[in-house]
Amino acid sequence: ERVVTPGLRYIEDGLEEKSFNYLAAVCLGPGGGGVVYVDVSTGHLKLQECESEVDILEAFSCLQPAELIVPSTLWDVPIGADWLKRLKSLAGEYSCKIVEKPFKRTSKESLQKRITNLLPDEKKDLGAGFEFNSPVTISSAEVLLDFIIDNSFDNEFSLARCSSLNSDRSWVIDAATRKNLEVLATSDKSSHSLIKFLDRAKTAFGSRLLAEKLLSPETDLSTIERYQEAVYELFSSDDLVGELRDCLSSVRDLERLSTRIASGRVNPYDLGVLRSSIEILPKVRELLAASKAELLVELSCSLDPLEDLFKILRESLVVEPPPKVTDGGIFENGFNNEVDELRLISRDGKSSLAGFEEQERKKTGINGLKVRYNNVFGYFIEITKANLSRVPDSYERKSTLTNSERFVTQELKELEVKILSAKVRQINLEKDLFSELKLSMAKDRGRLQITAQILAEIDVVTTAAYIARQYNYVRPVVNELGVTKIIRGRHPVVERISGADNFVPNDTLLEVAEGSSPKQTFAVLTGPNMGGKSTYLRQVGLIQLMAQAGFFVPAESAEIGLVDRIFTRIGASDDLSRGESTFMVEMREAAVIARRATSRSLVLVDELGRGTATSDGRALANAIAEWLHDRTGCRTIFATHFHELSSLKDTRENIFCLSVGVEEGKEEISFTYRIEQKSASKSYGIEVARLAGLPGEILQRASDLLDSNGSEIAGQPLSDRVVTKVVKDERSERLVKSLESLDLNSLSPIEALNELYRIRSL
Repeated sequence: ERVVTPGLRYIEDGLEEKSFNYLAAVCLGPGGGGVVYVDVSTGHLKLQECESEVDILEAFSCLQPAELIVPSTLWDVPIGADWLKRLKSLAGEYSCKIVEKPFKRTSKESLQKRITNLLPDEKKDLGAGFEFNSPVTISSAEVLLDFIIDNSFDNEFSLARCSSLNSDRSWVIDAATRKNLEVLATSDKSSHSLIKFLDRAKTAFGSRLLAEKLLSPETDLSTIERYQEAVYELFSSDDLVGELRDCLSSVRDLERLSTRIASGRVNPYDLGVLRSSIEILPKVRELLAASKAELLVELSCSLDPLEDLFKILRESLVVEPPPKVTDGGIFENGFNNEVDELRLISRDGKSSLAGFEEQERKKTGINGLKVRYNNVFGYFIEITKANLSRVPDSYERKSTLTNSERFVTQELKELEVKILSAKVRQINLEKDLFSELKLSMAKDRGRLQITAQILAEIDVVTTAAYIARQYNYVRPVVNELGVTKIIRGRHPVVERISGADNFVPNDTLLEVAEGSSPKQTFAVLTGPNMGGKSTYLRQVGLIQLMAQAGFFVPAESAEIGLVDRIFTRIGASDDLSRGESTFMVEMREAAVIARRATSRSLVLVDELGRGTATSDGRALANAIAEWLHDRTGCRTIFATHFHELSSLKDTRENIFCLSVGVEEGKEEISFTYRIEQKSASKSYGIEVARLAGLPGEILQRASDLLDSNGSEIAGQPLSDRVVTKVVKDERSERLVKSLESLDLNSLSPIEALNELYRIRSL
């Protein structure tokens, strides 16, 4: 028996196959804090140590566990901290169940020993080397394991692996960037997220690993290049990719299945699935045997074909094992002599029943006589009431129905005992044999789990090659110099939605501000709404992300400078659940960027300052831009509707201007969706409003107010606008007088045309 909770669910409990289901323990206290979490269905334990409340809340937002254990007391001291109140509020937003438990003090050595004992023999070194730097994190891990064991009863819980997210070799994409770049989901809940388009993995565990790689990209250049080499070799061989994907398509969720095997909860059908899944391993190894890429060679050599396990399962189980042990018929003929004998007795008994039925029909002359069976009466003879006069005296009445009666005979009773006892003995024997088979498989859980991890890697690298071939992606040249140069880059999702022929590609050049010479580190991107600024920002961010995850990218060519993090602030939305306006959300996200971005980061900002007064918003946007350029020195694309910020290029040598292409007609504008290296002359707000269908009277009034306020006239500097306004007022007076002097009733058509030309000249 075991307890099923939101965080304690296994494959048979209706889990989403491509998603993780985390149980987490979180605490913040003396010396810092941390988040320790596990997906019990895969046995993967992870930890992330945190220094502050902001880190804790951010880690939770990224993780979004199904169930969260928080401290009622920490080392016997009651918890009433504000961080815990805010964490509980955040958990409510994500429909996460909260469990309160006392967090006890325990030693690092004791915890490491416990984790080591839960790992398979092949991974025990991971437990001994699993680092916990904070005593609070150690307490969190201890209470997490206690909760699992306490609710598992006699089912054995085991770990497959453990890892820390505090490594310098990768970073975790924060919740705002995941949301803004639409990595896992879109704001409108559509299926147009990055993961939906890139996940063409053939296995469920491959899909989960692919998501992990996108959410925690590498920062180590050699690791990225090693992965790229593997993708490139597969990319160059369409046949190899196809054959590998065909093999993987027959593999079930071996990662979660191995966890069930380790806990002894498998049924005969599960082991049949295991058999068919590992049957393809020698073929996969053979396909990769001639590989040149280091990663593919390593995966091929490390892949255990599990031929001994396959041999056992092939010789023991029938072709289609039943889902329940009590159904019987689990084992193949020849696997066990006693099972074969009992099965023969049962089968011969059924033949004897058929012979008995035929014998009784001839003896009684009742052609409709039938021998039947049910769980209440066992075997019996059923005769319709029309034939009751022919029933011999030796028949013993069993029961009466509306249209028939049931009888038994001594011979039938003896046959029943023979058949049913053999069936019961067969099922009991098969139960014992199946228990032995389960234990045999469980002893090799470590081999099964490692095999699942290797197959997941093969699935992901094969998927990356498949995607690159399908969508014409290129291998990016990743460098540590901090130079990003993308030629004709494309948004991987928007391109697929709009069609490759309809998408307008764009270039990107960003550099790190090192050395004395000017660098293009900071782009001020201006232009009208709906012109493609947000798409361009997301495009740059996603290409960077894909490159550092080892994927090829949508571009004609790409050089990608490594970054330590990607920070984004794109779009506008209220957070009503926390009582935060659009502007508050903007400022919170901007604060995170200002505090955490480094000179090696990529920052993508869109439309800061829109949620407040124009003067305040413009001042804040200007100040934040100056901070990122002067203090942080990070690679930045700063999209803004305040086109006045373009003047920053005049005072800072590393700032340059970009704008979205606009073609102006007499009555309206049209977007080219090309990013041009120049500043926009104006915001085009009224023109966009015209495209949106706003009534002409409103547009005219807005234009009049705009002119009279001196806010924007032909994109001229503010110092020139007063003079322009005076000139326009004089022209208006002359035009009005000229129109008033016209006698429209006396003008001939040609005179009217001449007057029109004259008026236009005014």
